Amino acid sequence: MSANVKLEKDPNNEEEREKVDEKVYQELIGYLLYVALHSRPDIACAVNMLSQFSKDPRKQHYNAALQVIRYLSTTRNAAIIYKKNSAPLMGFCDANWAQDINDRKSQTGFCFLLAGGAVTWESKKQKVVAHSSAEAEYIALTESAKEASYLSYILEELGLFNGKPIKIHTDSQSAQKMAEFGSHHSRTKHIHYKYHYIKDTIQNGVVELRYLPTQDMLADVLTKPVPKPKHIYCSNNMGIKLNC
Repeated sequence: MSANVKLEKDPNNEEEREKVDEKVYQELIGYLLYVALHSRPDIACAVNMLSQFSKDPRKQHYNAALQVIRYLSTTRNAAIIYKKNSAPLMGFCDANWAQDINDRKSQTGFCFLLAGGAVTWESKKQKVVAHSSAEAEYIALTESAKEASYLSYILEELGLFNGKPIKIHTDSQSAQKMAEFGSHHSRTKHIHYKYHYIKDTIQNGVVELRYLPTQDMLADVLTKPVPKPKHIYCSNNMGIKLNC
């Protein structure tokens, strides 16, 4: 999806505002969701954003969905490659504050890599309106910590868990400090208690937060449409390779 596109419920442009067949649009999104969930994290954010207009699709949304189809067509040979004896499980977490121009809710994105490739990923709109970018990142960290706990159980069952905290990378030092230092921080006291799960996982040694500069953040592609060079960088480092 173009980095400049702004999907609206009721676009100002008369041509883009034209309604399209709801069933056709929903079928198209269903196909894209299947691909995004099973093998292509690089389209997860775009598909999640498009799925939010399934009840009242407009020409703008349909054209954006066709753009994703064209991208898949040109990258039909893409596949996630896993490498033996590669890096241990690690996570990358990001959020795009007030990304949705319709309700100002933020977008959460995270992915976990094992053996050099993505094994799980998620891109979804947050359920509450975050008051700051740090709060949006904090909420996203909680969602990624839940996934890390789940993955640690699986690895333990398989005899592959080394007992060390799973490293989750974030590009928000503010959110990292909020998660690591105390439960009564002035910027977190209004946040619903369920989002403080991240604190417990840190204290119990399940996860460990690591700062990563924004330009190196792989999960950026899971929170918003990004320019082509960044999209390629994120995709490649999630293990998605072409012409396999």
